[in-house]
Parts: sequence; C-alpha cells; structure tokens
Amino acid sequence: MSQTMTEEMAAAQNSHDTGNDSEVMLRVRDLVKTFNRGTAIEHRALDGIDLDVKAGEFVCLIGSNGAGKSTLLNAISGEFFCDRGSIEVAGQDFTWRREHKRMHDISRVFQDPMKGTAPHLTVAENIALAYSRSKRKPFAFPVSKKRKAIIAQKVEELGLSVGLVDKLDSQVGMLSGGQRQAIALLMATIATPKLLLLDEHTAALDPATAASVLEMTDRIVREQNLATLMVTHSISSALSSGDRTIMLDSGKIIMDISGDERKSMTPQDLMARYQTAMGRALDNDELVLSEE
Repeated sequence: MSQTMTEEMAAAQNSHDTGNDSEVMLRVRDLVKTFNRGTAIEHRALDGIDLDVKAGEFVCLIGSNGAGKSTLLNAISGEFFCDRGSIEVAGQDFTWRREHKRMHDISRVFQDPMKGTAPHLTVAENIALAYSRSKRKPFAFPVSKKRKAIIAQKVEELGLSVGLVDKLDSQVGMLSGGQRQAIALLMATIATPKLLLLDEHTAALDPATAASVLEMTDRIVREQNLATLMVTHSISSALSSGDRTIMLDSGKIIMDISGDERKSMTPQDLMARYQTAMGRALDNDELVLSEE
C-alpha cells in the first residue's frame, strides 16, 4: 500500500472525529472482526474501523464485494459481537448488547424486504406490528379503524406512486418490489429510530422505482433528522444521495468524502482516485457497471 493511501486512510478515519460529542448518534471505535479464525480461510472483515455519524447525517457506504460494508452494518445491528472495539448509539454502549435489545433504537431495511416484514400479514398489520414493537406494546388483531386511518395517512405521506393506500388490506407478499420496499422503509422509521441502516435497499428494483425509493428515503431522513448508513453498489448513488460518502476496502475506511469535495466529484473521479492511491483499479465489475 502506498504512502499516499496510508495518509488518506488516516485522514478518512479522523476527519469526522471532532465536534460536539452530543451531536454524535453513532460512534464506532477500533472495530475488528475476524471470521474463521485459526483456519485456512481466516478473513479479517473489519480492520480497526473508526466512525462517527451525527444526528441527521446521511452516510453512503461504497466498496467492492468483501470490503466490509454489510459486515459493518451487521456488527452495528448486533448480529454478532466483534473481537475488539466499541459501538455507541446516542451515548449508550451497545458493544455487548444483544441484537433484540438494539432493535428499539436501530432499524434496518434489507435488499429483500421479506427479511423485515411478515409476508402473510396485511400492509396495515405489518405497519401496526412495527409501531407496537418499537413502543414495546402488544399487537392486537384486527387493526382498529382509528389506527388504520393513521396508517393510511402515513402511507399516503410516502409520496411513492405505487397505489399503496388502496392496498392496506393486501398481504405484503402480494405487493410489487417497490411497494414492499416502501412498506419496509415506513416500518423501519414509523417510530423514529435513533439510527437507520439501509443495506442495498434499492438494489433489486428497476431504475425508476429505485430512484423513487431513494427520493422517499432522503425525505424521511431529513424530516425525522435520522442518522443513516446506506450501503450501495452504485457509485453514482453513493455520491448523490445523502451528505457523505465512505469507501471501504479490506475492512478499512480508505475514503471519507463530504462537503464541496463531494459535490464536485464524479464516479470517474472516485475510481481514478482509488486507482492512484491503491495502485490498482476497482476490481468489482458490479461497481463499475452500475455507472454505464
């Protein structure tokens, strides 16, 4: 690795460490995770990650397959404990907190919405269940008329032209991909979590629907002032969505771009900067082809 890359990585890790601590919603320090330790396929997926995300900050994560993007989200959401390091959310230590105890503060939307929804329940039932779970209240069947009216208003506010208001009594499993992701996003944010994790939540959608869901995502994040981490394979989306672009490589943060630098950067600029710093081109076709 070149000296330039080493210096850039250090700058990326430290560029957002300053400021008022009370503004930091997510704080990750020296996070390390190694899979299959002691075997021939040992792999260090996270290698000393330092990251601060402030309240209302929308951060896009980009990188080749195996760079550590989804692994970082898995660590933050509590799917596994890390070998070293710490995770804080809103000033509370989440490092050893079990996954089910993080769900009241951390919401996540997956590429496959069926991971976050009950496909055999109706749209209204799914949304009511998400709200009840976040408030730690029991969910009652059937959904009352009063609550259904509130849910209908929330669905209408999504602003996605997919006809969801008329499908509150439809099973989620019968909806289109865009409709399911709209519902998954509403379920994840209906009770305003402290942290929103988006794991390639538009990757399986057609371009028009993906653009609509991204617009809806941005609006919800702004309106609710949500600290957000979004994993994407699209370099264009990583530079145009949210406030900040972080690139990972081999479990390390190698770029942290925001402000005027980000506004003027093109996908070609980012790929050229990567090649100059790392001494090699991005080797993942999925990242490159997303720009064609």
